[in-house]
Amino acid sequence: SMILGILSISFQLYFRDGGEPGWDALMTASVLSRVQPTQAADWLFFAHPLVIPITAPFRLFVEDPLPAVIVREAAFFGGVVFLLSLAIRAVCSRRDEALVVTVCAVLLLLLALGRYRLTLGGEEKEVALFFATLFQLLYLDHRGHFCLGLSRRARMTQKQRQILLALLLSISIFVHLINGMLLVWLA
Repeated sequence: SMILGILSISFQLYFRDGGEPGWDALMTASVLSRVQPTQAADWLFFAHPLVIPITAPFRLFVEDPLPAVIVREAAFFGGVVFLLSLAIRAVCSRRDEALVVTVCAVLLLLLALGRYRLTLGGEEKEVALFFATLFQLLYLDHRGHFCLGLSRRARMTQKQRQILLALLLSISIFVHLINGMLLVWLA
């Protein structure tokens, strides 16, 4: 499922319908190419302060920072598809049923016009979506709404899982402030 996600978004990004990448991708690429000190006020203005540090390792795969942003988005979309298939397997009882539902869900996600335009426009939403989805799945597993099978494997106490969820929620919000809406979802 992760490979399907990476290949599908790579296909979308390669066959773009013209236009230049949007502000977010260009800004991240310019910061990666010219690293300089940043004032605290800039961090408060910037909606996704952890995206640039997350993108830095992807520069190892490409020379230009703009394709590094695209590689990062493809990798994180692969992660989103993996998490989606993990959630579907937790809900569906039969393996063949889970496979059909996963393929349909991935196609719906992939073909969603709004997500497609955001991605092609250079908006950095796949990273935010990955961390929000990861938090939601682990939270729902922790609360017993469905079983991912992770709590048995990790052998963590309830307090350790709560600390992990709090850290993941914090990271998720700092990846993109839109994930602050998770606080509303929790209420």
